[in-house]
Amino acid sequence: MNIEELAVGTSLDITGFLMPWLAALLSIIMALMIKDWATSFAKGLKFKMNRDFNPGDVVLLDGEEAVIITIGVTKTVFEKVNNRGIVWRYVPNERLAYLKLEKVVRSDVRKNGSEKKKETLLS
Repeated sequence: MNIEELAVGTSLDITGFLMPWLAALLSIIMALMIKDWATSFAKGLKFKMNRDFNPGDVVLLDGEEAVIITIGVTKTVFEKVNNRGIVWRYVPNERLAYLKLEKVVRSDVRKNGSEKKKETLLS
């Protein structure tokens, strides 16, 4: 047996030993990357399918009035009017469970709330 045959045989042995471990490591890395996206997707789908909140609804978001602009698969967009102007707040859906979110159901409060703030701001 010469050195070339020994080198080829050894490299094949090492490759045969390492390939399953590399495949397992790659699978674990991919699973960890997909986990966060899948969690966000599932929570977004759950919030989107829940008909309690719809785009255009006026809500109280952490005590401040806001309007739901869009409910996406991974994030929800709220419009708020404050001293900086009209602000869109992008909230990842996995954080919605930790926010205090209340729906405003009286139309007279809705009409006098954000519309009045917008008029004051734009004047």
